[in-house]
Amino acid sequence: MKSRFAAFIAMVLLFTGCGHKKTVTVISERKLNVGQVSTCMFDGDNLYCGNVVMTVQDIEKRKTMEHIVYTVHDIVRDMKNDPLKNSESAIYPVRFDSKPIAYSIWICTYIGNADMPIKCALLKNADSKSVQEQLNNIQYVDSVLMPLTMEHLMSVCGNPQSTTTYESETTLIYPTNHPPTLANFIFRARNEPTNAVEIDNVYLGHGDDVVAGIWVPFVQDYSVVNKVEEYVPCLK
Repeated sequence: MKSRFAAFIAMVLLFTGCGHKKTVTVISERKLNVGQVSTCMFDGDNLYCGNVVMTVQDIEKRKTMEHIVYTVHDIVRDMKNDPLKNSESAIYPVRFDSKPIAYSIWICTYIGNADMPIKCALLKNADSKSVQEQLNNIQYVDSVLMPLTMEHLMSVCGNPQSTTTYESETTLIYPTNHPPTLANFIFRARNEPTNAVEIDNVYLGHGDDVVAGIWVPFVQDYSVVNKVEEYVPCLK
C-alpha cells in the first residue's frame, strides 16, 4: 500500500511540475534557432531576450545593474509600441524551480524541446535598493516630467523669472537652488491635428549659455531625475 501511494505521489509531481516549479514566458526579439544563446532580463513577469550575449564580466564592466530597470522599462515599452518588433518576436515557455527575482539577468539557450524549449542560467541578481531608486525615477519621469504643461509648472513653481518665445517655442525660466544657474523649461507646439504644447527639454544655463541639458523626453535618461529635483525642488 505504501509503495502504491508513493508511486501515485511521484506521478502527480511529474505532471504538475513538482508543485513548486514556476513557468515563465520568454519573449525574444527574434525567433531562435537550436543552440542559439541570448541574454535575457526579467521584469517581474516575463523574460525579455535580445541578440546580444553578455557575461558577468560584461555586466560588471558596463555597470549594467545600475540602469537595469531603465533598460527593461524601455524594452517593454518598445515591444508594446513598435508593431514591427512585436511581429518579429517569438514567445517560449521556460521553467524555474522558483520565480526569478525581478530585474535579474539570465543567459538562456534554445534547446528546441517541444515541452520546454528554453533553459536558462542566472547571470546576476539586481540590488533591491538600486531597483527601488530606478523605479522611483521612472515614476517621476512618467508622472511629472512627461505630462508637464506650462500651466502646471506655473501652478507648482509660481510665475517664471522670465519668458522667451521663438516661433513655436516658449521657454519659462526659473531660478534654481544653485544661483546664478537658471532652469529653462522649453515647450513646443506640436504639429496638427492637436497643436498641443508639450515639454521639449529642460536645461540649465546662465543667460544664453547652456551649462547642461538635464532632461530631454525622447532620450529617456531617467538618471537625470535627481538633478531636476535638486535644481528645481518645487517640481514634484
